[in-house]
Amino acid sequence: MLYKALCPALHTVLSGGPLSEDGEYELSEIRFHWGKENDRGSEHLINHKAFPMEVQFVHWNTSKYGSIEEAVGSKNGIAIVAMFGQIGREHCGLRIVADALEDVLYKGRQKTLSGPFNPSTFLPDPALWDFWTYEGSLTTPPCSENVIWIVLRYPLMMSLPQMENFRRLCTFVKGDHPHPGDDGFMADNFRPPQPLNGRIVSASFQS
Repeated sequence: MLYKALCPALHTVLSGGPLSEDGEYELSEIRFHWGKENDRGSEHLINHKAFPMEVQFVHWNTSKYGSIEEAVGSKNGIAIVAMFGQIGREHCGLRIVADALEDVLYKGRQKTLSGPFNPSTFLPDPALWDFWTYEGSLTTPPCSENVIWIVLRYPLMMSLPQMENFRRLCTFVKGDHPHPGDDGFMADNFRPPQPLNGRIVSASFQS
């Protein structure tokens, strides 16, 4: 499997591996799912174990479809590379995102990253690209099928302060208050694991 950046715009393209031979998938967005505590947060489990975060790189097949809207739900339309987030040392590539969260603590705020950002810095060394793969669905509405999932075996290590930057995000606008019984912090924004329903999960490595 190959990730390549098309400079100077840094369009990141994914090809090879379990993807169709004639397909190139361009990165559309990066999604972060995390838990309030370190024992949960990921949308995939390994041996019934959850991780505090899962980072998902959502791609669409530009070789076959004219837009991501057309690709969603279509055969070989969407491919998502998922990485588990694990607490450990600080991740330099994640720093630009984690630091920017200080400026978007409240609902409705947005920020443009000031420096160059290359999402491929999140990824492990190519020699460590062991993965599981299966055909599933989106984990957010409309939960469309025909999604090629590629779940990397080795996690993205991040420091606890970087993790806490995500947990400080608020679900209400500045000056407002959270709903009664809600602490107002954005967390546990993950879909619980779903039954396999006969889906086959394959691995690129031997355990």
